[in-house]
Amino acid sequence: MTPTGHTKGWHNMISQKMSEPEFFKQTSDLPYDRHWYKIWCKDNSVKIVESYEEVQTAWWNFHQHISHIEVIDAKRKKGGKSRGFA
Repeated sequence: MTPTGHTKGWHNMISQKMSEPEFFKQTSDLPYDRHWYKIWCKDNSVKIVESYEEVQTAWWNFHQHISHIEVIDAKRKKGGKSRGFA
């Protein structure tokens, strides 16, 4: 079947897209945990979440209350013991 009329443009776009090189490649199946996210609400309250999925859920359900979202470096414990006060 040969594309004609308005479908010809879509056919050209799909053909071009299929010939473009891949720019991103998955290199690991491990969860990505390098960042945490600080969700700033319009009332200046803050909630810190540890996964992008939690950010998406918060935005989807409460976007009318969210001012902005800040990406922060994850704070991971090293060695398993905390070095804080007992």
